[in-house]
Amino acid sequence: MKVCTDAASRYPSNYNAWSHRIWVLQNMAQGNLKVLHDELSSMREWVSMHVSDHSGFHYRQFLLKALVRELSQSMHHHHAPWPSLGSSSPRSPSPDPQPGHPPHQANGEATAAAPCPSPATPEDQSSVAAVPQLFHQEMELCTDLIQSFPGHETLWCHRRHIFYLWHHWRRDHDHHEGQGRGSEFPQLNHTDDGLSRHPHTASPRGVGLDRVESRNGQAQEGQNAMEVDGVGVPDPRDTKRLKRGPPDPCPPALPSEHGFVASVLDGCRSPEQGCFALAYRKWLDSVIGQ
Repeated sequence: MKVCTDAASRYPSNYNAWSHRIWVLQNMAQGNLKVLHDELSSMREWVSMHVSDHSGFHYRQFLLKALVRELSQSMHHHHAPWPSLGSSSPRSPSPDPQPGHPPHQANGEATAAAPCPSPATPEDQSSVAAVPQLFHQEMELCTDLIQSFPGHETLWCHRRHIFYLWHHWRRDHDHHEGQGRGSEFPQLNHTDDGLSRHPHTASPRGVGLDRVESRNGQAQEGQNAMEVDGVGVPDPRDTKRLKRGPPDPCPPALPSEHGFVASVLDGCRSPEQGCFALAYRKWLDSVIGQ
């Protein structure tokens, strides 16, 4: 893993280094939630310092999909194989069904011969709650980077992929929960129709990691002043809120995404940033809003 990190830092958008890192995880840390969480956390600083590296952000997308898949499988008491690199690239996984497990249809529903899942347990509910938290944190990171480093197409492409993954997971999860079944995390990749339907929002040259060119852009730490609310008479309702714990994260939604785009356009001084924001809004309307 250290070799992969050194190579990725030395050569921008190093497709081979990131592909090898994915291979290492698939073959040496299969289904290990702790390793996946640690990787996602440790790579946060790296992508913040390499905001034009498509390959690095694709790796975060791989980690997020792997985490959501593992959490979903633990919730539904079903273990499917990890995607294998095989002869294809890591951005287009095509796992084969394991022996002894019932085949699944394309829409994620089990066949009629498949046994009904057990009732949801507290651990299952915890897994469900963890998925929106993952997407919420990733969208927050993307928002911070877009606002701190305007005009980087890589960041807007990453936001589009993350929101698309969330949109499909939530839709499939709600659909199958309504039928009393668990849902599987959809196998999405960079060639998915919804991600490439609008040509103006596609990342350079079809988001091929071996064909993209990185732009120069080193992240610099920004010092933002903290806003402190005035101290007043304590509200008894605050104590009740503290006892209940922090509020649940607000998951991404189409209205909030439109609000984000509007806020970017209102204070936009970069022509590139404005173009990327408009393209993202057009993609939201043409793909997600249908």
